[in-house]
Amino acid sequence: ADMVKTPSFPIVLWKFTRPHTIIGSALAIPALHILAAPSLSAAFTGKALKAMVFAMVPALLMNLYITGLNQITDVEIDKINKPN
Repeated sequence: ADMVKTPSFPIVLWKFTRPHTIIGSALAIPALHILAAPSLSAAFTGKALKAMVFAMVPALLMNLYITGLNQITDVEIDKINKPN
């Protein structure tokens, strides 16, 4: 019998969360912080960078959650739309 190699947990997590979806959030959050700052130098103060991180971490985690939820709930649709 042929042995099927089970992928490692990091590989499974990488494919499950579809990290390419994070790119938009990872670019949008810093861009919006820079646009909202009164000046470019104000956007790069310690306080502003801390606020950016405090916004980015939960946003990226929510992105992973939503993508994972979509992976679980759209199994039948994905069989049609993404046969591979």
